[in-house]
Amino acid sequence: MRAEAVKYGEQLRHMQHKALLRYLRGRGIKAPIPPRAIITLLAGVGLLRVLEAEAGMSFGHTETDAVVKAALRGLGAGSEEMIRSQHHPRPRTARRSWHNARLDLA
Repeated sequence: MRAEAVKYGEQLRHMQHKALLRYLRGRGIKAPIPPRAIITLLAGVGLLRVLEAEAGMSFGHTETDAVVKAALRGLGAGSEEMIRSQHHPRPRTARRSWHNARLDLA
């Protein structure tokens, strides 16, 4: 059963990778980090955030949401639905690159 889960998980990652490459190429965007890393980082952050929220933890989640949103904007993610969370239903008008996203982490 574990082997099947790994098999389908890998297939999913390959599909996500192809979709991200198609998205980036179609918009003439050069990713600042390897697209495979983008896929893995987003999956990892999402999974950890869900696990922590289920356990009642929230430390750093707001800041992490801001970083992920800035990163998606920096990749040219123009779809407001992709970068809007349920906690912030209004569309964001400011666009900043994730390279110069400044957060108050104090």
